[in-house]
Amino acid sequence: MQRVNFYFDEYKPKPLSFNSQFALSIFALTFIGLIVIGSILSVEKSDMEKRLAEKQVRFAKLQTEITQLTQKLKQDSEIQALEIELNNSLKMLNQYRKVIGLVKTPQKSQSDIYSQILQELSERKADSIWLTEINIDAQNLSLHGTTTKTDSIPRYVDELKDASSLKRQFDELQITRDGKNNRLINFSLINGKKFDGQ
Repeated sequence: MQRVNFYFDEYKPKPLSFNSQFALSIFALTFIGLIVIGSILSVEKSDMEKRLAEKQVRFAKLQTEITQLTQKLKQDSEIQALEIELNNSLKMLNQYRKVIGLVKTPQKSQSDIYSQILQELSERKADSIWLTEINIDAQNLSLHGTTTKTDSIPRYVDELKDASSLKRQFDELQITRDGKNNRLINFSLINGKKFDGQ
């Protein structure tokens, strides 16, 4: 049986040795690797900075639009509030005008109205026309008369429009030949109501 003594120099492992060329190669590869990694990181950083800048531009634009929209909404709200205030002021002004009108305009009695109607009827120029009956109530005025000329009736109706109390819208105009005298024409203006606002 043969024994081996590992303590002899021939059996000891030889130490690793690096020459200068190998070290230079390792250094060059490491440097090139760092350059490549740095370039990749630099490209990624530039790309991230570019995207960040684009997002900042979009954010600034969005912020500007929000500010403009807020100002517009504020202006619209102010305009709406002014319109409401103006409408309320106009309503109050109309109410004041009505009150002032009631204070300044004395209410005419029924007898005063009748007197005014009769007075204005007497002032009308009636060519070949004479009234035979006058009916007056609170709202309506009916006139009955006689004429010898049919064309005098429209002129008489137009003449009535010149007087404030006689300016009315009649429901009906009746024209008939007089039964006793064929030369006479009877007419009736029925239910003359005053125009709205008068």
